[in-house]
Amino acid sequence: METEVEIKASADEFYQVFRNRPHHLPNICSDITSGKVSDGQWQTHGSTRHWDYQFGGKTEIFKEKISFDDANRKVNHIGVAGDPLKRYKVFNGSWEAIPKAGGVGAIVKVVIEYQKLSKDIPSPDDYLELLVGFTTDIDAHLSKA
Repeated sequence: METEVEIKASADEFYQVFRNRPHHLPNICSDITSGKVSDGQWQTHGSTRHWDYQFGGKTEIFKEKISFDDANRKVNHIGVAGDPLKRYKVFNGSWEAIPKAGGVGAIVKVVIEYQKLSKDIPSPDDYLELLVGFTTDIDAHLSKA
């Protein structure tokens, strides 16, 4: 599932938050309460990160392996453990920042790749809303910087 979010910040500025300053996300995104690296470095392709965030009125965790596609300003979060994986066999997210024509602002493609553990589990629409919220928080932070 995917959606697109129009932002005021440039595609490069948005991507650089994930690429070079991910440790700032708990100060930028209202629903992220903490983050740490458990293997590798913050900016290292293939590193493993652990996030605590607010979701549905409670704290959840997500442990991910990170990969970067610098040429396309795309960051991939491959779920390896955490609350989403209690409902989904596969749970991966990505953000791709695409420059807008004219050079002002960008379009951010937010994607969740998932596979349900059972047919009774709903699609992760609420998680997509959470990721869109992160996107708008980042844009608001960059717009006032």
